[in-house]
Amino acid sequence: TLRRHGLDLELSFLSGLLFLINTAHFRALHWITITNYVLALIFSLMLLIFYTRFLDTQKKSNLALSILLLALAIFSHPSAVSITPFCIYLTWRRTNRVGQTLFASLPLALATPILIFLAFTASPGAPQNEGAFVVPDLLRLPKNLFWYLGRLITTACWITRGTVSNQAYPLEIVLGVVAVVATLILYRNRIFPVADWAVWMVLAILPFLNNPVTRLAFGPSRQLYFASAGASVLTAWALRTWIHRFKLGSATMRLVFVCL
Repeated sequence: TLRRHGLDLELSFLSGLLFLINTAHFRALHWITITNYVLALIFSLMLLIFYTRFLDTQKKSNLALSILLLALAIFSHPSAVSITPFCIYLTWRRTNRVGQTLFASLPLALATPILIFLAFTASPGAPQNEGAFVVPDLLRLPKNLFWYLGRLITTACWITRGTVSNQAYPLEIVLGVVAVVATLILYRNRIFPVADWAVWMVLAILPFLNNPVTRLAFGPSRQLYFASAGASVLTAWALRTWIHRFKLGSATMRLVFVCL
């Protein structure tokens, strides 16, 4: 999927590697009942492939496949709903026209609430329902956004151990603010497609903004599964950009890159 969105092979492979060793990926696989996160992400990434093909070719068959994959993703886990605003964002970034964006993404946007309704109706006793229908807390919404983004950084690849708890540490809130600011800077400087995956990272957090602490075993972990894919791209890009500043030879640079 990253290759389809314009990343080179080297960066795509490193991003995939960082994603596979991410804490969120382990948490999703450790409890075998949480593999619905994995299925939802697989279907969402496939959706991105076909939706970008639709934007390139305007073939209705690609749009129909996108809607089918959206259904499979949402029925796997309702948090996959974040893929719809991301597709709308991609459409707008390509066209820079509100009218064209609405026309191209309207079928996907209309299908989303219907699929969400069907998913919740089909499984009224699912744990996701409990989290979705919690009374909104206006203080919890911004706090969770920055906390989850910060936790995504502090526990990304098992670098730290002290942040595995239900407490939002001040450092994590600060890092979350930095992540949002960094996303805006990448977009403003038009560093694409890396900026797109920074937007993906933020959008993937949105379905969990109203998540109460009581629903977390030891802080956000598998809830960061979708977002960790975008964070992995950012980490890989930042590493390679940092290495390039040393202006090493090609062979030496690749050796350092692999070691990192």
